[in-house]
Amino acid sequence: MSLEIAGVGVVGLIGGLVAGLLLAPRLATLGHRYEDEAEVRTMSFRWVPAAAAVAAGLVGAAQTHVGGVVQGVVYAALTVPLIVLAAIDLDVHRLPDRWTGPTFVAALAGVLVVSIVRAQWHSLLVALCCAAGVAAFYLLIALVAGGQGFGLGDVKLSPTLGLMLGFNGVAQAVLGVFAGFVSGAVLGLILIVFAGAGRKTAISFGPHMILGALLVLALPLVGALH
Repeated sequence: MSLEIAGVGVVGLIGGLVAGLLLAPRLATLGHRYEDEAEVRTMSFRWVPAAAAVAAGLVGAAQTHVGGVVQGVVYAALTVPLIVLAAIDLDVHRLPDRWTGPTFVAALAGVLVVSIVRAQWHSLLVALCCAAGVAAFYLLIALVAGGQGFGLGDVKLSPTLGLMLGFNGVAQAVLGVFAGFVSGAVLGLILIVFAGAGRKTAISFGPHMILGALLVLALPLVGALH
């Protein structure tokens, strides 16, 4: 592993931890909840700093291996709002527009910067196409499912993940989406077997979408270790 990869990984780890420590108390104030969600059981957000640190560190290092320091730093930074979105979805089974919208704008700005630095406009075009394709895919699923298991929040999150994954190629976008469904299916099976869950059991799918994307984005780190 090169010093650049290790350096971005460490910076991502520290930056993610600091960001998580700053954001977790804000999440704990439940400012993301609607009035009719006030009585919903409150979950702990203590895991957010650790998750943000691990995600930013691993993804930052992996993407540095893929596309250099700038790409690594950009992707490390983008993991933080994704962790926040996962936390909110786990809390209220909803992905608020005030987070999904700015996160997409940040991701778009980030990949644009990386495209300029690397002079890879083809990668940007592929990323934009993947963002549109993944969004259309999730919209179709949401319409077919009729709101059962998939919501508009998931649809609004999907172009961000498609953009980030697609910048590294169509295969990465497909794999990231697939990984999200595998994650959701595994949890669903566990809940059915051990918790007696049924078809109407509410499960937040956004965190699985995010987990699948982050795992695929971190996967190149395996190659960097050899």
